[in-house]
Parts: sequence; C-alpha cells; structure tokens
Amino acid sequence: MATRWRSAVVAVVVAVLPVVQSCSAGQPPPTAPPAGSSTTPAPDPALTAWLGRVCLADKQVQELGMTRIPMEAGYPREQVVELLTALREAVVSSIEVFRAIGPAPTPGGDAVVDAYVTGLNELLTGVDSTIAAPAAEVDGRDLGLLLISTRLLILGPRGADLPTLAAGSPELTRAYESAFTCQRPPLPLKAPASTPPTS
Repeated sequence: MATRWRSAVVAVVVAVLPVVQSCSAGQPPPTAPPAGSSTTPAPDPALTAWLGRVCLADKQVQELGMTRIPMEAGYPREQVVELLTALREAVVSSIEVFRAIGPAPTPGGDAVVDAYVTGLNELLTGVDSTIAAPAAEVDGRDLGLLLISTRLLILGPRGADLPTLAAGSPELTRAYESAFTCQRPPLPLKAPASTPPTS
C-alpha cells in the first residue's frame, strides 16, 4: 500500500514538475488576446464562495438522508428514542449550518437556503412527534420509525434548489462550476418539484 501511495505521489510530481519549471525558467508570459476579442469573465469570488458553502451544507443533508433506520420487529422503544434523539441533534446541527451561510450575493439564493431549512424542519417535526408519541406498532414494527425512514428518503430542499439557481445566468453557472464542493459527488440535490427561485 505504501509503495502504491509513493508511486502516485511520484506520478503527480512528474506531471507537475514541467509546469513549475516552465514558470521558473524565465518563460515569457502568455500573450494577451488581440484587442476586440471576446473573453469569458472570471467567476465572482464572493458568489463562488457562497455557492461552495451551500454545496458543503447540501452534502451534510445527503449524509443525513442515508441514516439507517432499523425496521426489525420488536426493536426496543428505549433504543428507538436514543436513535431518534441522536438524529434530532444532527438535523438541528444541519439547520444551524444553513442559517450560518449568510445572505446570498445573488437574487434567489436566500430562497434556496430557506428551501433546505424547510425540508430539514419537516424531518425535525417528524422526529419530535415520533419521540413524544406513544409507541405504535404493526406486525411488531415501529410505525414512527417507518415515518422517519420515509422522510429521510425524500429529504432535500422544498421549493427552490441550487442546480436550478445555478442555471439561471451565465455568471451563476461560471461560479457554480468553479465551486469545488459543487462539482464533487454527490452533486447538490434538486427539489422534488423545482420552482424558479425568487429573492
């Protein structure tokens, strides 16, 4: 394993070294494009950073959605409450992450954040209800856990979503494609019924 890792590092160094050498060997800088030629504007740094934060928070939501809910018959109620309490803490933490992202530097961005918070609050309401309600079972299986399992499967933004927002203008698309966390799988979630975001 160590040999393979060293080989990978060597391969990267070999690939990067010519670039570094060309930059340090006094090579002339690239010539500027002719006057009047079209160039693509650089992505807006503030917009790119904001999109990156939303995409990072989105990944936390997707991790929540993969939470395994035990559906075995006869699962002890005490363990049900313990599991849901831990899930509740994770949901609250995710909501706080979205609320800490800050105002969007583009129209419609705040609606996307609100859509995630709405979806998380729906899950939170279900978790609280299941914890507080008396145990209800069918064939020995906890109905509350079935409800939470279903909510986790559909967890995501409710209304606006990031891919739809990013496609709204060339500037947004450039920033979205430049944000590393937005391009690293898993890609940001789409809302079940995406609607055009509004400010």
